Amino acid sequence: MLLMAIGIALVTLGIYLYISVIIGQKPEVRRYKIYPEKTFVKASNRTRLKLEHLANIWLGYNKDGASVLERQPESSVSHDKAKSQDVKVVDGIIETFVNDTVKAYIHEITTQNAKELIEELIKFLTSYGKVPSVVITRGDREAGDLWSVKDNLAKVTLLEHTIHVANNMVELVRKTYQEPKNIMPEAIVISLAHDIGKIPEFHTGQYNTYDHPLISEIKLAEIADKLPTKPAWIDHARRAVREHHQTGVKDQLVQLLKEADREARLIELVRTTEGYKPASFNEWFDPEEFLRILARDINVTQMDKWHAITYRGIVYVRPDFLYRTADTLRHQKKVLDVLFVYGSDTQLALQEIVKALRRIDTVSPTLKEGHVTQRFKVSTRATQFMGKASQQVFVPLKLDVVSRITGVSIAEFEKRKEGLLEVIEILPD
Repeated sequence: MLLMAIGIALVTLGIYLYISVIIGQKPEVRRYKIYPEKTFVKASNRTRLKLEHLANIWLGYNKDGASVLERQPESSVSHDKAKSQDVKVVDGIIETFVNDTVKAYIHEITTQNAKELIEELIKFLTSYGKVPSVVITRGDREAGDLWSVKDNLAKVTLLEHTIHVANNMVELVRKTYQEPKNIMPEAIVISLAHDIGKIPEFHTGQYNTYDHPLISEIKLAEIADKLPTKPAWIDHARRAVREHHQTGVKDQLVQLLKEADREARLIELVRTTEGYKPASFNEWFDPEEFLRILARDINVTQMDKWHAITYRGIVYVRPDFLYRTADTLRHQKKVLDVLFVYGSDTQLALQEIVKALRRIDTVSPTLKEGHVTQRFKVSTRATQFMGKASQQVFVPLKLDVVSRITGVSIAEFEKRKEGLLEVIEILPD
């Protein structure tokens, strides 16, 4: 019995010591700084991309800054150093961008004092760029514009999206300018900086705004101001970043940035939307198929609301319903069209829809050429008697053409009218 008790005691002591050792081991915790001056804790083996880590992918220069050094061979890079490069974490997206894009314009980048700025933006994106590429809050301008596809685009990281935009921007600048090399440094900078205001940490305190372009501009200015030298065009770059979601901006670089951004979004949606393919409007839109879908709701009410009504040989269609019907057809065909991605493009989409309907002679002659909608007075007998007819906007279509294409007789359309629709009258304003 005594031997058994001693044995149990020794086993218990051994287990206790083992557990003590395990508990006493603390996980490796790395502390690192990311811009601006805030310290974060990261329980991971990954470290921040430091300036010296870019040596393996950045380009060396001679004293004149004109000649380019070859990359170090992979074997010459230490295991620990290679392990610390965040470019490996993102499948080499940064490395590819630097070697394939920045490398070609390193002379212009250096002579325009943009090298350090681009390095800092790359470090900044590497540190922060794992967040979603869309702002979730509706208060942000782009978030509202992309609300219908935000879940898809949230799967794309900010870093990935930024590099997509930068690559598109470089191609657009090449095609647009006769001397693109001199434009490239600024084009690269505004591409890298245009969305850094989406980082969640910057939506509080001194950056208490939902509109990410404003924050992006502030952060670009802060990064540039900490450098010993900065490009002569930095103020223009700041303005381009601030205005890249505004409408009516004439600046060519801003327009190219918008186009590069939208091209990137379309490709990202293709990657994140199963079964859909990209196509331009005229490739997928069939006006006759469209009218057959539209016809289902002509003279139909839902909770005293209606989308399209016939009156004296005309089908009066609400513009928003015209748009939604086209979007229904688009989904049926599993197509991604940039006109139906951004909410701010609704008017452009309507223009294309009306153009297509004109080609099959469906639009009423009362709608002037080049116009999308027309204003009318809408009244019931009661409101007309009281002089309170409301002004509303419609797209007027020829009832006989709609009837012929859809196979629904005019008499059948009229039979659908009931209640409110029986007494509505529509007159040109």
